[in-house]
Amino acid sequence: MVVKVYVLIDAENGEWKADLIWDVFLEHEADSILSIPLSTLLPADKLDQDSNLMHMILMIVWSTWRNRNERRHGGKNLAAAAIYGTTMTMLQEYYAAHENASQTEDVSPCQNIWTPPPHGWYKVNTDGAVFPKQKWAGIGVIVRDEQGRVVAAMSKRLQVPLGALEIEAKALEAAAVFAKDIGVQKIRQVEVQHTRRKGNRAAHGLAQHA
Repeated sequence: MVVKVYVLIDAENGEWKADLIWDVFLEHEADSILSIPLSTLLPADKLDQDSNLMHMILMIVWSTWRNRNERRHGGKNLAAAAIYGTTMTMLQEYYAAHENASQTEDVSPCQNIWTPPPHGWYKVNTDGAVFPKQKWAGIGVIVRDEQGRVVAAMSKRLQVPLGALEIEAKALEAAAVFAKDIGVQKIRQVEVQHTRRKGNRAAHGLAQHA
């Protein structure tokens, strides 16, 4: 049984060892694990980094298993990007709760965690990532309802060397088009908020994975 996540990663090329993952995991689990983005600049293997990535793998395997059971009972099939987005949301909430429990009273009450929209609303989180050396950029968009459930998610690569400000603007534009494509026909009110990366991990991961 594979215990350490680094065994599953080709550190030299910064990618998953696909053949090994296909051998160790079931087909639907392997598909979901291979959808997890890896940084092109992998850090040295440390226990906390290995543990966090293992948490993500276990959560994605569990989310994939749960979705398979839901499909058997009439639920809809979620794409890998949607499963990844749901998993990142749950992990984000878990880590935020863990951090809150360990904080002292003199710490600032401001928290960078994801919060659901009001009833009847959708919240769209976006992020952009730039890769100057590769001369391309990535966009991530994730749509959730008032219960925090992932409605849709998108990851898109742009073969243009945009700057940080330009890619964020492009991400907002892509989010508006994507919302219309998934059936959000009437946009009566829009509220734009800046969320730090800690509260926007799902969209950030999708942008990095584009």
